[in-house]
Amino acid sequence: MQLAIRQSLQPGGTAIHLVTVSEFSVWKKKQPKQAATWLDASGFTAAPGEWRMIPGPDGKLSAVLAVVADTLDSWGIAALPAQLPEGEYHLDGKLSAPQAEALALG
Repeated sequence: MQLAIRQSLQPGGTAIHLVTVSEFSVWKKKQPKQAATWLDASGFTAAPGEWRMIPGPDGKLSAVLAVVADTLDSWGIAALPAQLPEGEYHLDGKLSAPQAEALALG
């Protein structure tokens, strides 16, 4: 199975949105109504370590949402690569130096 997760200036593939528990409500309000409705309908609770694949209007994978603790550690998304379908992914947004280090060491 091929799976690549990266952070780059020119991302390709599917976006993985890393959102902290405390940022989730604000993040959700900024998303298209379809995505917010999907999260509600799927019983998403925004607990640390919880994630969802978010479909686009065509039903295909549009993005991945992964909720992490307010203090991101190396285990925040450790299981995610083994659970995602084959493909290319990128971390959406900018990570701080400590966040990038925590993920790189995980």
